[in-house]
Amino acid sequence: MADTIHFTEGSIVEFADKAKFILAIVTQVEEKSKKLRLSTENNGRDLSINPKQVQNKLPGRVSPQYPPSQIASELLSIKSRAEAMALTLDLEELYGLLDEGAEISTEEIVGLLCDEDDAVSHLAVIRAMRNDKFYFKTIQPGVYVKRPQDVVDSLKRQAEAKAKKDKWIADFADEAAKVLALDDESREQILEDVVLPNSNVRDAWHIVEDYALFGTDSKERADAEILIDAVQDRRNRGFAGTANLRARDFLRTAGYWNKQTHIALLRHKIDAAFADDVEIAAKAIYDSRIDETGRRDLTHLNVFSIDDAETLDVDDALSLEFLGDNRYRLGVHIAAPAAAIPFDSPIEREARHRASSIYLPEKCIPMMPFIVSENCLSLLQGQRRLAMSFFMTFDDEYNLVDSEITPSVVISKHKLTYESAETMLEEGDDATSDELRKIQEICDFCAENRHNCGAIDVDLPEFKFKYDPDTDRYALIPIDGHMMSRTLVAECMILANCLVAEFCSKNNLPTLYRIQPKPTNLPTQETLDEMPNDYARAYALRRCLQPASTTLVPGPHAGLGVEKYTQATSPLRRYADLMCHYQLEYWFAHGAPRFDAESFNGFLSESSTGLDNGRAASHEAYRTATLKYLAQCAKDSPKAPIDAIVLQYVTDRGDVAQVALIETQIRANVSIKSRLPIGTLCRVTIENVNPDADAISLKFDASDNA
Repeated sequence: MADTIHFTEGSIVEFADKAKFILAIVTQVEEKSKKLRLSTENNGRDLSINPKQVQNKLPGRVSPQYPPSQIASELLSIKSRAEAMALTLDLEELYGLLDEGAEISTEEIVGLLCDEDDAVSHLAVIRAMRNDKFYFKTIQPGVYVKRPQDVVDSLKRQAEAKAKKDKWIADFADEAAKVLALDDESREQILEDVVLPNSNVRDAWHIVEDYALFGTDSKERADAEILIDAVQDRRNRGFAGTANLRARDFLRTAGYWNKQTHIALLRHKIDAAFADDVEIAAKAIYDSRIDETGRRDLTHLNVFSIDDAETLDVDDALSLEFLGDNRYRLGVHIAAPAAAIPFDSPIEREARHRASSIYLPEKCIPMMPFIVSENCLSLLQGQRRLAMSFFMTFDDEYNLVDSEITPSVVISKHKLTYESAETMLEEGDDATSDELRKIQEICDFCAENRHNCGAIDVDLPEFKFKYDPDTDRYALIPIDGHMMSRTLVAECMILANCLVAEFCSKNNLPTLYRIQPKPTNLPTQETLDEMPNDYARAYALRRCLQPASTTLVPGPHAGLGVEKYTQATSPLRRYADLMCHYQLEYWFAHGAPRFDAESFNGFLSESSTGLDNGRAASHEAYRTATLKYLAQCAKDSPKAPIDAIVLQYVTDRGDVAQVALIETQIRANVSIKSRLPIGTLCRVTIENVNPDADAISLKFDASDNA
């Protein structure tokens, strides 16, 4: 358009400069360069531009002979009066005067809407049309076209939605800023009790939380980042980290999350609390009288449990009877929640939904309310309890000669810990100690038989955490998997589960079997003996194991070295075990399975999501706790060397190795100056740990590995 405009000295023009529109007058038309020399509204600043930069030429003139300051004053006066007039121009009325698709120029609009045909009126129209978001579209400087009505309506709706969203963002920023201004001690309580219950932007908090939990996978990512930016701008202070880690820092700083907030539980939508109807049903069971009809009274037996000291949901207990003729009857007594909890009751449906108890480093999320799982249905010492008892009779050479399953009533006479049971095995001189030692002998024989059938033990370090909420610190407690008491209990559970698998298979009771194919590329014993250490041997064996799976069709479990295997020894903690017990209870009462294969599988399918979520949450929680523990170690003892083992190299060539830290089994990559053989023990130091980012970086300790 500028090519058709005739410029003279004193012409008033509007030109574009870096997305801004500036008023100026032409002080000189440079004939040779064809450029315009201008004096602008910015204190009369002098500059040259290409005529194509001119957007609009206004009527009238300002003398180029004026001093620059006076020129600037004249231009600013035109500008301010035009901006004021622009606010009074009724473009909606103008829109109504024109036909659909009509074009109109600045000059025509001035004639219709303004009293004067001067620079102020023209600039007012230009600014009004430029600011118009609805009615007209600029097709070239100074020429506009009327938009269709449906487009206008759509643009108005969009503008209304944007205004609403802008207010929503501003309200959230205001609310968050007020919360952050509170003192640290009262912030969390006030947010929970006062702010959130009365908040009109509570959904914004949820959006930020979703982003904090899921990062780039969050569908709310864009809005969450806008909200966090708004809060940062409002308080003129940022939050730690990048991307969704900023959101986490904000939520913790604001008191929306606290030290006990479990990100893994939130990510997988796991609620620790039970609904009211479930708690009411649990209380009813607690208050009810035990129905022992059709159950064998085994309260005379010397039944005892062996667990960790803190365990309250006692699923299993043991007994041993000396029958004479050098025969021994081993009893594995399992809690019987299926006898007390009606199927399809609120408790059973909740157990189906949860699928399992979830054990976290800091706490347990039970499958059933604590009042039943840790109280009235748990095999607590001295309490009369319903059980499902699995008996196995062995001869003097520990061959299995008879077996029996029976619903029962038992009383646990002793609550042993692994440590106290170990002491009794080693030096106890009472009857229970003698029974323990005989059970140990039976279990050793049975374990040897399984290993002769191909069972594989992967002997890697195990541990558990003890969390102190007051200090927010983790203590790592190694688990001695070689303790006789632990191997004894584990073998008894394998024996019981094999017995149930055989019973269900024989009697066509649908249940869930665990199967595992034979390992592939299993190293020979000679190859294993040549490996540099026990850890290398354990990792080599684990790499050969095939994934285990579940099926309604019985089959071998190669890793355990058994022909059939199910899981029925933890019905308070695992839904599949509970379902097996419903089958057994019904069988002994009616001589038939409660569920056919199709319905049994259907109910288990309903629990699959809960099972997957629980496993994922537990895995994530333990990994996060492990990284927090390692961060503590790095802070307490910077650069302290840590034992590790070389597992593999990232590429065929190069010196980046994947190592596993021996104590915690955390894996990470580390650069090594020269390749070490796989399986080599080495030492590394921690460079950095960020549990929130699920990241750890290590450095090879060359001095310690020399």
